[in-house]
Amino acid sequence: MPKKTVYLIITVLMLITIFSQFLTPNNNVRIIFCDVGQGDGIYIDLPKDVDIVIDGGPNNKILECLGRYMPVWDRKIEIVVLTHPQADHLNGLIEVVKRYEVEHFITSPIGNTTKGYTKLVEAIQEQQIAIKNVYTGDRIKLGEITLQTLWPSRAYVANSSNAEISENILGVSTTNADLNDFSVVLQFTYGEFDAVFSADADENIQDEILAANTKLQPVEIFKIPHHGSSSGLLDEFIDQFEPIFAIISVGKNQWGHPTTELLSRLSSRSIPVLRTDINGDIVIVTNGQQYWIESDKK
Repeated sequence: MPKKTVYLIITVLMLITIFSQFLTPNNNVRIIFCDVGQGDGIYIDLPKDVDIVIDGGPNNKILECLGRYMPVWDRKIEIVVLTHPQADHLNGLIEVVKRYEVEHFITSPIGNTTKGYTKLVEAIQEQQIAIKNVYTGDRIKLGEITLQTLWPSRAYVANSSNAEISENILGVSTTNADLNDFSVVLQFTYGEFDAVFSADADENIQDEILAANTKLQPVEIFKIPHHGSSSGLLDEFIDQFEPIFAIISVGKNQWGHPTTELLSRLSSRSIPVLRTDINGDIVIVTNGQQYWIESDKK
């Protein structure tokens, strides 16, 4: 057989193998905590080509992460979530909104006056993306998957803003100087598997989150709030969720995140920690019963 024919057959077989990974139906879900530096950026790959992005980090590294895990022909993202309007969570979403077809943009109504947030709002409006504000108790059903909002509550937002509570607005001003307190905290549930994405909802607001959610259950995966800051976690908060694994999204920073004290408290509870600054992209794969954890570094 001629060498050219052999090479052609090998190439075709390789392409079939690669494409079959994307085309073969399966019920697995992938949750990727992207290594975006000092910030948050999460990509969730659901069955039936449904994609979710939660936050975009401080720069465009989120685009590199999406490029690694989304098929090149998939240019549609069904849900983009901005947990709160700060640069280390929103900046990367500006280009995501511009480069992908985004169906729904989910966030709290509280806004910011920064240049980055203004650009993001302009991009959302230009693309005519549907906006949805979420509050404690709201649920989004995606087949067998549920995204439940644990925070912020309607009452908390109403008491801290000068606008009526709405379901589809952006940029509401607030009397509260700490935008972290309005972080959208989500619980992801698929069968027996649960993960909590806590954004920057640190100890200043965690008592109120617990009071607003009286039926919280243990989870497998828990994203540590605020990159592992010294004020990131109340003992009562982490003990309520009893996670099997903790994820810290963090990069090189001047604040000492994650702090030694916080890591010690997790260690004392025998909670293994994975960090994006050490482990790179952290990939959780689950079929709703079992789950596997991978990373692109050690």
